Amino acid sequence: AHTSSNSKPFFVYFASHHTHTPAFSKANFTNTSVRGWFGDHLRTLDWSVGEILNAVDEAGLAENTLIMFSADNGPSLTWEDL
Repeated sequence: AHTSSNSKPFFVYFASHHTHTPAFSKANFTNTSVRGWFGDHLRTLDWSVGEILNAVDEAGLAENTLIMFSADNGPSLTWEDL
């Protein structure tokens, strides 16, 4: 595991479209959710966030890092497949 020796603060902004307008899901999550294509997209989002958390941990920064997760109100409720 890589450990960071840099003590300078940093900011990462990760904006995912998966809760608002899902356009694709990662291939290994396609057709895996009982929620259909929208659930597949949420599984992709979950995996993506997990990868970010793992990278922070592997860099030795997890103990001194504040992570905030936010999302908008989700997809349009007029979509028939929801």
